[in-house]
Amino acid sequence: ELAAAIQNDISTANTKLDTDECRQHLNHSFFQ
Repeated sequence: ELAAAIQNDISTANTKLDTDECRQHLNHSFFQ
């Protein structure tokens, strides 16, 4: 489930243009 959640976060991040926001979102998922 964790891997799926991370993959989903990456897919979501890829649709965003705000790179900083993407990184914060991904980092939050990894460190949660």
